Amino acid sequence: MNRSSLSLLVLLLFSTACFGQTTPGDSQTLQALLSEVRQLRQDLQTTTIAAQRAQILLYRLQGQEAAVARASQRIDEAREKLAGIQAQRKYSATEVKRHEDFISNTENPPTQRKEFEERHPISNQNSNRQKIWNNSNKRKK
Repeated sequence: MNRSSLSLLVLLLFSTACFGQTTPGDSQTLQALLSEVRQLRQDLQTTTIAAQRAQILLYRLQGQEAAVARASQRIDEAREKLAGIQAQRKYSATEVKRHEDFISNTENPPTQRKEFEERHPISNQNSNRQKIWNNSNKRKK
């Protein structure tokens, strides 16, 4: 029994020593796997960096789109304001012309014209402003 236990013990020790040894083919396989894992890690890092850069660019683009939207809104508001001012200017010019025509109309009695001028003193002021405005616009052109 001693002999059989001893042979069993030697067999177990020898077999574990055999399993611990690697063959050259296993070593090459492990090196190839290690190289592939390193390459995958580097590819993952490269992809992560590219994704971060893309995210930064998207944030910048969103900021620029917001700035363009605000600028477009301000332009639209300015255009609306300009259209209102131009309409008011046209209306004022028409009113001034109508008042001047009434005042210069010789068929209207002088007393009625004088009374109209006193009731509408603004027409004279608007007339002068309109003349100044027209003169300044002619110089710009």
